[in-house]
Amino acid sequence: MHNEAPHVATIRKLYAEDPDTSHYKTSGQAATIENGWPIPVITAVDKSPETAAEIAAWPKLRDREGVQKYLEWNARETGNDYVKVMNESGTPIGLQLDQPSSELLRIIVDESKQRGFLVVAHSMCVKDTLQVLEAGVDGLTHTICDRPPTDELVAAYKKNNAWCNPTLATIGSLTAEGRELQEKFAHDERVKGLLGEGQSEKMCSCFEMGRGHSKVEYAYESVRRFKQAGVDVIAGSDAAGPLPGIAYGISLHHELTLYVDKCGFTPREAIESATIVPARRFRWDDRGRLAPGLRADLVLVEGDPLEDIDKLLNLRGVWRDGVLCSVYKDVLGEGVGVN
Repeated sequence: MHNEAPHVATIRKLYAEDPDTSHYKTSGQAATIENGWPIPVITAVDKSPETAAEIAAWPKLRDREGVQKYLEWNARETGNDYVKVMNESGTPIGLQLDQPSSELLRIIVDESKQRGFLVVAHSMCVKDTLQVLEAGVDGLTHTICDRPPTDELVAAYKKNNAWCNPTLATIGSLTAEGRELQEKFAHDERVKGLLGEGQSEKMCSCFEMGRGHSKVEYAYESVRRFKQAGVDVIAGSDAAGPLPGIAYGISLHHELTLYVDKCGFTPREAIESATIVPARRFRWDDRGRLAPGLRADLVLVEGDPLEDIDKLLNLRGVWRDGVLCSVYKDVLGEGVGVN
């Protein structure tokens, strides 16, 4: 949900030219501060001059004027669809990181909403999440994992009518407690030929920065409580570039499996968390369900995933804008389109 302007332009060019590339929605450059998340983590693992130069060019927010300039710049350079704010204390990974003040968080949310943007936030501990919900964000891009969820946390979500994209698969990698299921998906015979180079190997390693500081069970419990309270849950994988333990595409299947097996979702509810619910919450009225006039973005599977979520991985065809992705043309034949 965050990417620098040059990368956004590259991905949008791919979408325009390659029908196998998925539609792309983004916050563009996320709102952060000097030495705020994700800068310390990036620079800890990547000390290249190129990365340092990219980070040096990021807007570093301090006051309302800076926020206004950032929002204008981000819209101009990335054509962002919403705004993301980073608020990470480092608690879930045993670090102490700089983070925005409560006043600056409110300014970012206020100025963004004045411009018609939804605002999402990165926070992974109870305290940080309460701060961004108090500031008025529309949703969270992770759930908590530093301690058990509290009544105050659930009430804050309800008060804001906020949603949560919990990224349980990523948190399992963060704490190293998800390795067994990561390996199961990485070695599933059904994904052979569908993962990018090195993705299967990456799935079998863990991020581990949260080991000893966080527990994935706290994340599972939070999602169970959100479901019970009627808080919308949106499925996402956080499959960011080199991040260990997750991979593009397959980690969404991993995520949905966790909703069913660990959080009390029915298979239908899990599938809706990846389709109709995000479409509704992000106000994308052209997708998320099958209806005349909407985008012809479809997945064909063998079996009934409404009965068994594992059947969702029995992929037989994927269409974008009614065009069959090339990897399935040998299975279904050329010219199999959808209007």
